[in-house]
Amino acid sequence: MTIIAKVRVVTHDGGKRLEYLPGEEVPGLSQHDLEQLMASGSVEDTERTAAQERRDAEDEREASRAFEQARAGVIAARQSTQAESLSAASDADTGAGVGTGAGTDSGTGTGTDTDTDSAGAVAVASSTGRPAAQVPAAKKSTGARSGRR
Repeated sequence: MTIIAKVRVVTHDGGKRLEYLPGEEVPGLSQHDLEQLMASGSVEDTERTAAQERRDAEDEREASRAFEQARAGVIAARQSTQAESLSAASDADTGAGVGTGAGTDSGTGTGTDTDTDSAGAVAVASSTGRPAAQVPAAKKSTGARSGRR
């Protein structure tokens, strides 16, 4: 075990005052002194520090591998979703799809969602459990409230 001073360390050995500057090896410390100086950050055990650096490097490599695996999964999922989106878009262009699925909220606060299909009609779905209704495009509600508050 090699103990290196990180700050100026002063010890007493047999009535002699010994001074160690930062970067110098500090020999002959009692276990209690060593623990106290390490706890305060005044000295460093180079072997422990090297072992910790090796563990940190291995943890970093492992985290990097896990990140790359997760990243590859996200990219694969995104590519899969984009392929499905492109397929759905080509179905809509050929008339195979019924609606755009835009799902815009009318903003009335009534809990209804509206979608416009390819023919311009508006489908209204209520969150109250009532069946959806088809409203021709010419009679589309503006979503404005009338009456008192």
